[in-house]
Amino acid sequence: MTGKISTVHIVLVTAMVIMAFGFGYVASELIADGNNGTGDQGTGDQGTGDNGTSDQGTGNDISSKITVMDDMGVMVELDGYPQRIVSLAPSNTEIIYELEVESLLVAVDTASNYPSEVADLPKINTWPSISVEAVIAYEPDLVLAHEIVKSQVAGLRAVGLKVVTLAPNSITDIYTNIRLVGYLTNSSAAAEQLVGELEIRENAITSITVGNTSLLRPTVLYDMGSFYTTGAGTFQNDIILLAGGVNIASATGLEWPQLSKEFILESDPDVILFNSWSDFNTAPPTGMEGLSAVINGKTHLINADTISRTGPRVLDALEELFELIHPELA
Repeated sequence: MTGKISTVHIVLVTAMVIMAFGFGYVASELIADGNNGTGDQGTGDQGTGDNGTSDQGTGNDISSKITVMDDMGVMVELDGYPQRIVSLAPSNTEIIYELEVESLLVAVDTASNYPSEVADLPKINTWPSISVEAVIAYEPDLVLAHEIVKSQVAGLRAVGLKVVTLAPNSITDIYTNIRLVGYLTNSSAAAEQLVGELEIRENAITSITVGNTSLLRPTVLYDMGSFYTTGAGTFQNDIILLAGGVNIASATGLEWPQLSKEFILESDPDVILFNSWSDFNTAPPTGMEGLSAVINGKTHLINADTISRTGPRVLDALEELFELIHPELA
C-alpha cells in the first residue's frame, strides 16, 4: 500500500521531522569510568564508587573525568561535569529546563521554544545543516545532539567538540535519557524525581490499557501532513499503543511511511489525529468523507510539539491521546 522510498520521500520526511524535532530509536546506556565508579543507570545509582558519594547530584568533584555511551553507541569522555552546554534539539532543551540546570545552557537550536524563558538564549540553526563554526563560537564543553542530526555529528567531533547524541524510541527510553542528562549535569537526584513523577502519570493510564484483554482498542491514524505518518519503531507508535489504540501505519513495517489514500480508506481508522500541517486540519480530504472517524466526529487536532519531542512533555501527549482515543475512560 505504500510506495517505494525515494529521495524526495526521504527529504520530505526529514523536513517534517526537523520541524517537529524529536524522533529517535535506541536507549542510552550509562558507563562511569574508574574515577567515578559504576552503578545501575536504571535506578540512578551512577554515583557509587571511588568518589565516595551515593548521589551524582550532590557533593561531587566537577573536575573528575566521566565517560558515557550515547544512543549511537559512541563512548564520550568529558573532563568533568560540563559548564557550557549547547542543545541541538528542543527535547534536549526541555529536559535541561525540567532538571533546573538551564544555567548551563549557552545556546540552543532555533526550534527550541519551550519553556518561554528559552527565548532569551542564543540560537543555532540546525536545518538544513549545522554550522560548526557557530557551535564552536559558544565554546561548549558538551553538545547535546539528537538522532535527527546524527549525520552532522561527525563534523562536530572532528573539531574536538564533545557530543552526546540522544535517540529514544519509547517512553521508557526517554526516561533513560532524562537520567543520562541528569548524570551529565550533576543532577541525578532531580532526574530521578522527574522520572518518578512521569512514571506515576504513565501508570495511571497504562494500568487501564496495558494487559487489559477486554479493552476495545480503536484503530488510529496520525497524519503529519500529506498522509506522512509514524509507524512501527517510533515513540509516537509507542504512545498510541500505551494510550489504548492501534496505529494503522504499523502494518506497513516502516518508521515514517507516506500512506496512500487507498490504504487509509481500506484501514478505515476509528480515530484520526492530525497536526496543523495535515489536510484534515480544514476538512476531510476529498474522498475521505465516509471514513468512520469522520462520520463519528473522531478527528482531532493535537499538539504537534508534545507528540514529536522526546522530552518530559511526552506524558502530556500520552494523556491527550488517552482522552481522545478512550473518552469513555478518561
